[in-house]
Amino acid sequence: MTRLFGCLVVLMLTYASLVNAQTITSSINGTVTDPNSAVIVGARIVVTNIETNVSTATTTNEAGVYNVRFLQVGKYVLTVDASGFTQQRSKVFTLEAGQNAKF
Repeated sequence: MTRLFGCLVVLMLTYASLVNAQTITSSINGTVTDPNSAVIVGARIVVTNIETNVSTATTTNEAGVYNVRFLQVGKYVLTVDASGFTQQRSKVFTLEAGQNAKF
């Protein structure tokens, strides 16, 4: 009986710590389109933290969609490169913990 009680206490404490866990990263997602609203497949997306100079890159999928996850809180710029198009660069923006920014 004492063992069972001890196991229940451990399980309850584990559950309580999971419930109170906080997200400390952010993400950015969006769809890349041309001026006629056609999606751009294979566009290169680079998200750069301007405080640490750490960059994370990805490419758009067949629907023109990209998703960059697990970014640290901070100030960023987003750059988009696609064949046949002029490079686009965002203004500086700030990501906060748990934020899912759309561009």
